[in-house]
Formats: sequence, structure tokens, C-alpha cells
Amino acid sequence: MGLSLRGQSSGAIDINAPNAAGNNTITLPGSNGAANQFYKNSGTAGTLTHSSMIELSNGRIGIGSDNPNAALSVLSTAYPTVTITRDHPTNYPRLRIANTSIDGADLDGLGSGGGFRIACVAAGVSTERVRLTSTGCAIISSTGSFSPYVADANLQITDDTNPKLVISNPGNSSYSLAVGTDNDLKFRNESTAVDSILINYSTNNLEIVDGNLKVASGHGIDFSATNDPGGMASELLDDYEEGTWTPTIGGNATYTNQVGTYVKVGRMVYAHWALTINAQGTGSNISAIDGLPYPSGVASQATSNLLWSGFGVSMAYAAYYVGNASTLMNLSYIATAAAALTNNPNGLVNGATMNGTIVYYSSY
Repeated sequence: MGLSLRGQSSGAIDINAPNAAGNNTITLPGSNGAANQFYKNSGTAGTLTHSSMIELSNGRIGIGSDNPNAALSVLSTAYPTVTITRDHPTNYPRLRIANTSIDGADLDGLGSGGGFRIACVAAGVSTERVRLTSTGCAIISSTGSFSPYVADANLQITDDTNPKLVISNPGNSSYSLAVGTDNDLKFRNESTAVDSILINYSTNNLEIVDGNLKVASGHGIDFSATNDPGGMASELLDDYEEGTWTPTIGGNATYTNQVGTYVKVGRMVYAHWALTINAQGTGSNISAIDGLPYPSGVASQATSNLLWSGFGVSMAYAAYYVGNASTLMNLSYIATAAAALTNNPNGLVNGATMNGTIVYYSSY
């Protein structure tokens, strides 16, 4: 018994057996329009049907697609899955993507618990660069070294000399977080090649090596880890200032010297002044000096030292004090060691000089 091939105009063929001892015809279905159709058993004896896989004349292969748009195209109405399995319980399977020079990449599935890695391939030599472990840790290595790694990490960058994470806005700025050869952790402005912040490996100190630590208004450095007495009201250091202020006796007084400086740490103010009266005019006749940089937070805070000359009254001892919520200092003095305390003398007359310092607790 022989077989004959009969072509069809559609490009498919029928394979027919001669009618001997009954109907022995094997029939191939007509073409669905694609070249190089693959066929499969239809489930009916003697009849084949089209396979879901085709090969076009340009070499493209389609599975589930009659018009593949790539060298291999898989189309499915369900969730399409392509599985590469190595017949071994622990060793990994590999998918290599490379050119004719065997330059490209290997994609490996890891055994012993699962995972995934990407290796760069140069002239056929595969070097691992990225690994995703079964615990979800992504590790990037420039040397192919992945040990030791932190088991509960989300992202790890490993390098034998200078592991670095760079965050960049192209054309604007780039910053990096890196472990240097000195083992310090450094935050660097890559645009200017200047380290801003580091954690010293030897001392564990956080160091600002360029720029300043700027704290937003209402915030500061919290010292709440310290032991405190019962009267503690705040452990937040929220202010530091250095500046100038202008001491004045008011009215139309004129001065040959009129300067003031201050330093404020938290709510404590250290203020200094130097004042020499040219003409008292309608200025204070009770020696009051106004203009402190901050109002006082409590009553009767006194000066720590005073120096005077050319004063309108004779004084053995004197002190300025500032009242609550005020920036005005009033003067109290004694004329002799055994004398009673006198307040508000008319001492800042023409030519009088009064220099002093006061440390006081401000209202804010």
C-alpha cells in the first residue's frame, strides 16, 4: 500500500492512502493562512488538526498566536507561563540572553530554598551581579561577592572597597550613601564631590563635615534620655542666637557710645551693653535702660556686674533688675556699705557711663 501527496491551493496538503481493504485516508485540515503550520492529533483516528504553534517564513514562532511579533511570541487567554526546569533537586536552571560574541546576561533560578540571580556574561564568562534571595533581600554586587549578607535586609549593596548607593536627578543633583575605604558611612553631594555627613566607624559619632544642622522652628535637640529633678519643665534645646541690641534711656537723649550684644541659648539670655550719655535731655531720670533683646520670663532678674563712671549719684554697690514680661531694667543701689537700698536714682546724666551684663530667663 502506498501513499500519495495532493497539494491544495491554500498551501496545505492531503496525504491520501489508496482505497485498499477499506477507507485508509489520512486527511490534513486546510490552512488557516499561516506558513509552516504545525499539526497535532485531533483525537479522531486518522485525522490531524492544526497545532497552536506556527512558524512564519521570517523565522518567528508563535504559540497561541498566528501573527508573532517577536522571535518567540506566546499568547494565551489565561495566565501565560513559560517554565524552564532542570532535572535536579537543588541545582539551578539558566536562561542565557547573549549575542554571537557570547556577551549578555544569565538569568538563574536558585535552588536550596528558591531565589533569582542575574549575571553579566562577557565572552562566555558569567559573573553574578544581582541576587534576590528567598527572604526578599535584593543584593547588588560589583565584584560578584555576596557573603556575608544581612538576612532580613530589603536591599543590600556589596563591594569589596566602596559600596555606594547613588540617588540622582539627572542634570540637577546627585547624592550618594557609601561606605568608604576607611569604613565610615558617608553621605555625599556627588555634584560637588563633597561629603556632608558621616558616621565614624571607630567612634560611632555622627559628624557634619560640611554645612550646618538646621532645626525647624518649634523643634530642637531632645535630651529626654537624661535623669531629671522633679521641677523639670522641658528637655528640648530649641534655640541658639547671637546678635546685637540697642540700650536706650528713651526721650531725646543722645549718646557718645550706645552698643549691646547678646547670646541666647534655649531661653537663657546673656546680654552685655556699653552706654555713655552725651546729653540726657528728656531721657530717663531714674537711670532706667530699655531695649533688652527678649522680654523677661520671670520677675526681678538682676545684673551680674556693672561698671560706671560720671554717675549722677555716689554708689557703693548697684544692680539693674528686669521685671516679668519686660525689656526695661531699673536700678537699685546703696550709697555706702551700711546704707539702705535706694531705687531709681537720677544718675544717667550728661557724660555718665554705664557698662554691664545681665543673664536672665526670657519669656520665650
